[in-house]
Parts: sequence; structure tokens; C-alpha cells
Amino acid sequence: MTLFALNVVLAVLWVLLRGSFDLTDFATGFGLGFLVLSLAHPLYTRRGSTGYVDTPLRAGWLVLRFVWEVLRAATAVLVEVATRRRAAPGIIAVPLEARTNAEITLFANMITLTPGTVSLEVGLDRQVLYVHALFCRDPAAAKRAMKDSLERPALKVLR
Repeated sequence: MTLFALNVVLAVLWVLLRGSFDLTDFATGFGLGFLVLSLAHPLYTRRGSTGYVDTPLRAGWLVLRFVWEVLRAATAVLVEVATRRRAAPGIIAVPLEARTNAEITLFANMITLTPGTVSLEVGLDRQVLYVHALFCRDPAAAKRAMKDSLERPALKVLR
């Protein structure tokens, strides 16, 4: 039985125990089932495996990380607009660890949605993403920040 099917069974059991057959109880049972499967995760998986439990948790972490980056970048852009002191715009070539279309697209879109950066183009060899950054005084640090805060967490979800 797949873990998703087991989670559905746990949700149905929850609905039967509650005696109320509505979507809210099913969703609650599904969430509680997922929590139970998450807590029991070390008992039924091999070390280092990813799957039903790991992927949603990593996706949640990616969303939180991305929201943090958007807020941090929005604050930096707001300060720049208010004071006009720090901007050093430039185009940087970010080497890609991402290989598939989905990985490259997710990373490029996350960069574009982050204030102060716009992804411009993927190199012909698909090894480099060209990015316009508003704060580019240290291109190496900007590349490192993009890779550490956006690309690597995205790859953990998609791989």
C-alpha cells in the first residue's frame, strides 16, 4: 500500500470515528494522518530516502525560505528607493546546478519574483542563467546568495 493510500485510509478512519461525514473532517483526518506518517517516517523508510513525507516538508521549507527572501529583498529595495544610496545594478551569470526544464524554470521564476532581480536568459548550453540584479557590488556574493537561498532548496524539492 502506498503512503498516500495509507493516509487516505487514516483520514477515512478519522471520519468514521468522528461520525461526521464532511470535507472538513476528512481534511483534518488527512492532516493528522500525514502527521502520524511523518512521526513514524524513520520506522518505515531507508536512510536518505525521500518521498511522500519528505517532499511536502521540503516544499513547505522552500515556500518559507522564498517568502523570507522576498521580504528581505523588498525591504532592501524599499530602503534603496527611499535613500538612493546603495544601488549598483548589473548583469551576472549564475552557473546552474539545475538541469531539467522544471528545475531551471522554477529557479528562474523565483529569481524574477524576488524584488530587485530579474532572470534574463538561460545560456545556450543550459549551464548559466543571466540575471539582472539591482544590488551587484559583489557579483560573487550575489551568485552565492541566489544559489544558497533559492536554487539548492528548489532542487531538494524537485529531485
